[in-house]
Amino acid sequence: MLPLLRGNMLRVIMQIQRNIGIIMEYYTETRRHDSVPSLHNDIFNKERDWETLYSRSPCQRHRYFTSPSFLKSWIINWPSHVVTYSSRLFKGDKCVGIAFFGCTRETIGKILKPKTLHLMRTGLSDVDQVWPEFIEPVSDLSSEELSLVWPHWVASVMRDTGASQMIQHVTPLSSMLPHSKSTEKRVALRVENQEGGPYRDLSIPLEFKSSTRRKLSQTNRYFKEEPLHLKEMIAPDDVKNLLSLMSKWHRQKWDRTDTPSGFNNPYFKATLHQMALGSSTPSFALMSGQKIVGGTILVEDDAWVGFYLSGYQSFESNHVHLGIAMHAKLMQHFQDRGKRVYDFMAGEDSYKGALSTHHNTYARGRWVKQRSIIGLAYRILGDKQDCLY
Repeated sequence: MLPLLRGNMLRVIMQIQRNIGIIMEYYTETRRHDSVPSLHNDIFNKERDWETLYSRSPCQRHRYFTSPSFLKSWIINWPSHVVTYSSRLFKGDKCVGIAFFGCTRETIGKILKPKTLHLMRTGLSDVDQVWPEFIEPVSDLSSEELSLVWPHWVASVMRDTGASQMIQHVTPLSSMLPHSKSTEKRVALRVENQEGGPYRDLSIPLEFKSSTRRKLSQTNRYFKEEPLHLKEMIAPDDVKNLLSLMSKWHRQKWDRTDTPSGFNNPYFKATLHQMALGSSTPSFALMSGQKIVGGTILVEDDAWVGFYLSGYQSFESNHVHLGIAMHAKLMQHFQDRGKRVYDFMAGEDSYKGALSTHHNTYARGRWVKQRSIIGLAYRILGDKQDCLY
C-alpha cells in the first residue's frame, strides 16, 4: 500500500510541476476603455486579433455569441458611458487569447460594493438583455490548455484592474469543472444559478414522446384547412415584417409576467434587428396558408443551431400548440441540412425537455479575489458547496 501511495503522490507532484511550467509560458496585457469606440477599435481593428482567434478556435459549439458578427451588432448599440477592459493572453510573442470585461459596482448585502468585472458583458441589465450565452474568451488554445491557464488569466486581470470579483455569466458547467484542478490560489471560483439547457441530437431519427405527438396531431387538425409550413425570411423587408409581428405577440405574452418582453428594451430591439439581418441568424415564419401565425429567430455556427427567440399569435383553443409545431418542423429542416445539434440553450421550460434528447447544465461562475473583503465575506458566509476550489 505504501509504495502505491508514494507512486500516486509522485505523479501528482509531477503533474503540478508540469502545469506550473506551462503557465509560466504565458503573460497578459490589459487595457481600460472609457468609450465604446475605444473597445471596438481595440478588439476588432487593431491587428484583427479577435477575427483571427475566432477563426482558429477549436471549439465547435456555442461560438455564435463570441462571433465578430454578433459582437459588432451588439457593441455598436451600447451607451457611451460603459467602462470596459480588454485583455490579451500571450504565449511568447504570439497572442493566443483575447477577452473583454464590463465594469460595475455590485451591491452585496447593502454594505459591500466591490468593483466587479463581467466577462463579455457590460454588467448593465438592460444592455445585457440580448442574453449572450456560453461566455468564454476567444482563443486558439486547446480546451485543456485554456482551462489550465484561464484561472491565472482571471487573477492577472483582477490584479491589473483592481477588481475584487469577476462574473462569468451563463456558461456550461462542464467547461468550469476543469478549473478545480488549477494551482492558482489568488482567486476562487464559486458556481451559482445552475439551470438546465436541453438540446436535440439531430444525428438520430426524429422521434417524439406520445404526449408531444398528441399535441402535434391536435395542432395539425386545427389547421387542416390551411396546413402549417415553414417559410425562411431572407429579404430584409420580410425579416423586418416578421420582427414586427413577433414583437407584438411577444409583448402580449410576456408583459403580463415578472419578466417583461425584451422588445420593450431599445438596446435589445436595436441589436436584434441587426442580428436578424445577418447571415448567421436565420429567421423563419410559421405559415398557415398565406398567413403568418408565428416566427422564430435562430443562431447558428457550423453544425450547431440554437433557438434564440420566438413569438406566436394567440388562439383560444387549447388544442393549438404552435411552439411545439414550429420546433418540430425546424428540427426536420435543419436535420435535412446536415446540422447535428438543435440547442434550446439555457432554460428548463417543459416543452424544451419534451422535444430534446440530451441535457446541459449551465451556471454562473463568480471568480472572487481571495485576499479581499468580498473574498473574506464569502469564506465566512458563503455556501462551501458552491466553491469549486
